[in-house]
Amino acid sequence: HFSFPGLINVENAVAASAMALMSGVMAEEIRKALICFRGVRRRFDIRVNYPAIVYIDDYAHHPEEIKAFINSIREQYRGKKITGIFQPHLYSRTADHAASFAEALDTLDSVILMPIYPAREEPIPGVESEIILEKMQLPGVRIVKSTGVIDAVDFENTEVLLTIGAGDIDRLVKPIEEKIKSLYNG
Repeated sequence: HFSFPGLINVENAVAASAMALMSGVMAEEIRKALICFRGVRRRFDIRVNYPAIVYIDDYAHHPEEIKAFINSIREQYRGKKITGIFQPHLYSRTADHAASFAEALDTLDSVILMPIYPAREEPIPGVESEIILEKMQLPGVRIVKSTGVIDAVDFENTEVLLTIGAGDIDRLVKPIEEKIKSLYNG
């Protein structure tokens, strides 16, 4: 038994179980650990789970991780409208994978892009979030600075909200939670 949906989470559980077995952990201990496992911060991190809206935060910052995350969300929340807020991490990664980011994000129902989080890099001329936006097919995608993200989310028409990325997008998690709770708990 494992409570996290999606093939990527099952694969991770299998890999962790295999490593534990190889390290001498007994199978029964692994079974108990999988049942009790509550997740890792910023990995399929369910922050709000209300009937009207679910909010999940994930550290995914590579196109393949993002695809796996969105596929898991689609599997778990079939038929729900999914809005993603994505912050690209690193200019070099954005330059190298803009088309793949666009392809992954196009599988959402609505997307808000944030400016690139540079981390350890200096800006690369011509590399901005716009290069992802230009490759996307999904209508209505816009780039919003972190200070405007909460106001840009249409909470009333979003059933599943995702924050995606490895930058300082994590600073929005608590304010988004608080906004949702204020809207749905009066």
